[in-house]
Amino acid sequence: MKTSAEGGAEDAAAACTPESEGRRTERLRQTALLQALLQTDTERARLALQAAGVPLGPLGEAGLRAHRRHADAQAQRVLLSHFPTVAAMLGDEALGGLARALWRSHPPHTGDLADWGEALPDALAAHPDLRAWPWLADCARLDWARHRCERSADAALDADSLQRLADTDPGELRLVLHPGVTLLHSTWPLQALWQAHEQPAGDARNEAAARALTGGAANATAAAPRWFVVWRHPWRAQVAELSAPHAGWMRGWGAAPSTPSPPSPSAAPSRTLADALDQAPADFDFQAWLTDALRHGWLWRVQVGPAGA
Repeated sequence: MKTSAEGGAEDAAAACTPESEGRRTERLRQTALLQALLQTDTERARLALQAAGVPLGPLGEAGLRAHRRHADAQAQRVLLSHFPTVAAMLGDEALGGLARALWRSHPPHTGDLADWGEALPDALAAHPDLRAWPWLADCARLDWARHRCERSADAALDADSLQRLADTDPGELRLVLHPGVTLLHSTWPLQALWQAHEQPAGDARNEAAARALTGGAANATAAAPRWFVVWRHPWRAQVAELSAPHAGWMRGWGAAPSTPSPPSPSAAPSRTLADALDQAPADFDFQAWLTDALRHGWLWRVQVGPAGA
């Protein structure tokens, strides 16, 4: 059995091992191929491959076009998977066009396409042809938050740590949420829009979406946005709108990121429970929030000591 010291030494040695020539060649080939696929001009793509020492292969430029068509189809499949609400709103063909454009303007940075697509909400918000759909970008942010949440690390409730709430000074405690819990804000009824587009295409979906938008139109001009929480239970992402006191509480102590980038299981807010309670909204009920947090699976554990301990 290896000791932790031996394992650490091996890890460090592996990290310092030079990249093999074969792996380096393959990495450069894959990078050159990706850059060629992102080129809209075939001649530039050919030159990019040639400069990297990567031949077009027996199919020549026809093969490159086939690769490009495959990449476009793959991009569409990825966005259809990651953004089901947006796909239901726009349709597969329109989302396919957005996928091809996003593939070129914000190409993947890793080999795992599950990490690709985060730039879509901002692209939707900036698209001139979609200004009549101002809720679309926020729906995309919700889709991305749900996607990231479902891929977050497993972390079962540390029930024993709850005892610290009864026997430890709140000034030494920090609440740590389950990885993947995320807060989103919007002036649009995201939960209702998401639920409406979970239905099969047809009159029922259209009517539910229209009701959601009619009810959210007045709030869309209000100064204060709505806040939503995304979490996973048991494995599928859930969405709920937070009451104003609960939203103020969770935002105030930094319980969860307000962007769809779930923290790691070891992440904990820097503010102690005592400080958070001192700054909580006047109408906040900690016991009511704790009941919700335990019932929905938001809370992971109660931590004693500094953040990250």
